[in-house]
Amino acid sequence: SEIRIATAIFPVLSLLNHSCSPNTSISFNTGFQTDPLNQFGPEIPRSGVTVTVRASKDLTAGQEILHCYGIMGSS
Repeated sequence: SEIRIATAIFPVLSLLNHSCSPNTSISFNTGFQTDPLNQFGPEIPRSGVTVTVRASKDLTAGQEILHCYGIMGSS
């Protein structure tokens, strides 16, 4: 069955502008996961949909964060 994942996170992703030469990659994660960034104790279980935006090039302070709205923009 189809899972809608963009509705809950659209407000955050809508802040990124489109480019055919993006400087980020985006990945969506669904299901039960643990948070590897928790540095203050055991990993905390979480569920639902998360999105990871990673810079694919070195970015400078104040530089616009861009991603491709099309299929090539997600990895």
